[in-house]
Amino acid sequence: MIDLSDLVFAKADGNYTDIYLKQVVYRTIRIQIGQLWKAIEELNEAHTLVRIDRSTIINICMVAFVDKKNGTITIKIGEENVQLKIAKSKGSPLNDKLDLLVGKNYPELKPEDFPDEQTYQVKKAAEDLKRTVARMSNLYKMFEED
Repeated sequence: MIDLSDLVFAKADGNYTDIYLKQVVYRTIRIQIGQLWKAIEELNEAHTLVRIDRSTIINICMVAFVDKKNGTITIKIGEENVQLKIAKSKGSPLNDKLDLLVGKNYPELKPEDFPDEQTYQVKKAAEDLKRTVARMSNLYKMFEED
């Protein structure tokens, strides 16, 4: 049995699905991705998983970067970054969960907007802390809703 919070992402490969977990880097199981998604939904448990296309399920807590312009998402597994394509039809549910998780309207800070590197680093650390607090608060709300 797989603990849903340990799932980083799952990628379909025909009748098999490659499972990437936090601790176990890679595991293949014989199940189609649609069957896996249905089984996850039937558990009726709160989770942070979302389908980003017909063949991929991700844990939004593992998202390192979203490139809306190119329609990709970057997941961090240990020291490795994995870039995945987001289907246009899946963009809205993904955006809804990401907005709930990380909050909206956080401006991206740029070093050139500050008088020196130290001020930039302090402001960036403060913004990161705000995002973390918002993420935890919104994650708690998300679990309450499910």
